[in-house]
Amino acid sequence: MRIGAVNYLNSKPLVYRLADRAPHARLLFDLPSRLADSLAAGRLDVALVPCFEFLSDPSYVMASDACVASRGPVRSVKLYFRTQPADVRKLALDEGSRTSAALSHVLLHRRHGLRPEISRLPIGSGVEAADADAVLLIGDRAMTPPREPFVAAWDLGEEWLRWARLPFVFACWATPSRAVAEEIAPVLAASRDEGEGLLSEIAAVEGPKLDLQAGDAYGYLTQNLHYRIGADERRSIALYRSECERIGLLPTGSAERPGGWPGMNAADLMNAGPGRTRPGRLTPSDWERPSRPFFDEQAPMSIASQAVRPTRKPAAPRTPREPIQPLLDKAVGGERLSPAEWTAPRTGFFPSIEATMRHLHAIELFYLDAIEEGGLGRAVRDPPPFPSAAALRAPQQVAGRRFIAAAETRDPARIVPVAREDRMTHESIGDLILHLAQHQVQVQMA
Repeated sequence: MRIGAVNYLNSKPLVYRLADRAPHARLLFDLPSRLADSLAAGRLDVALVPCFEFLSDPSYVMASDACVASRGPVRSVKLYFRTQPADVRKLALDEGSRTSAALSHVLLHRRHGLRPEISRLPIGSGVEAADADAVLLIGDRAMTPPREPFVAAWDLGEEWLRWARLPFVFACWATPSRAVAEEIAPVLAASRDEGEGLLSEIAAVEGPKLDLQAGDAYGYLTQNLHYRIGADERRSIALYRSECERIGLLPTGSAERPGGWPGMNAADLMNAGPGRTRPGRLTPSDWERPSRPFFDEQAPMSIASQAVRPTRKPAAPRTPREPIQPLLDKAVGGERLSPAEWTAPRTGFFPSIEATMRHLHAIELFYLDAIEEGGLGRAVRDPPPFPSAAALRAPQQVAGRRFIAAAETRDPARIVPVAREDRMTHESIGDLILHLAQHQVQVQMA
């Protein structure tokens, strides 16, 4: 089997261990737009393609619920403006982009009624090579802001959430063969699940290749992205399709297809997930179905079996530490902590200020993932150490924006699963938002 994948950081959790999961398959990496062309030409059997391409061909079926998606700022899809957005007449589009190119059209037309002239920005060319009023960048090269000063910049994930109040799916696994989809679906899901459990390792390995610190790369993978299609994502795909149809980017009825991916019923993309009695409630079959474990990384477990408290190792004896109050007094007085003070052993529940702040940030990520139904669970609770307080500032700001977006867009009455340390619970988004608000106060006090 020939599998096409993207080599961007944002897709690494989907493919990091895919070669191990599919040892007899040929795994080929290319740009999203070129993968779509190869899939259409029959050079690939299944590929991670732009969502726009999936919608463009009625013969395609989704091969998995694994995807690359965002709920708010995505960081790696940016539209930079040399003029005010309302004055754009010419738009340069990243050669690797199709979904984001269409999304740029949708947002510019919705916001300002624009249909700009289009030019292409080749891979390897900087924004200075584009003679255009606005320039779209995607992927790893969009992670670093251009040196050229721009009038404005849109993060397209953030702009879509602001307008649609929904997450956005940038890429999904597609194939023209339902038989291929049924064969590869469990492999792609298992690869995604394993990748979600290795986000810290992926960040440490892949971040430096892009001149990103491991903590920044980890924040990007855990806070800006998620990797599974749920009910909100299906609604978002449907809305995106209708918007593309409205302005002539897709033919009417472009997504009228008989099914979704293996395991979904004929309700396709537009309905809530199959077998749910109500949003967020687990059926008895859900409860017993093997799933990605929260504690045991070796073998599948049912949610029921995960609800048993794991055996804990006895705590190591503590060594004497300096009290933390002098450092708090110093911080209140406006002085900055030195790297040594940031990591020095201190008295308290956690061994240092860095460990305390990292724990508080990990808890933020845990609750945000539950509120957003990201499916990462306790996998987000192990971020890498932050070398300084300054290094933690940007991830905390992203978490704050995610919290605001969740409070504004999520249904507070919706019941969602929460992977507590000793059990799986089901709690309302409203209660989780209130708890996270209290936690934000703790972070500010810390």
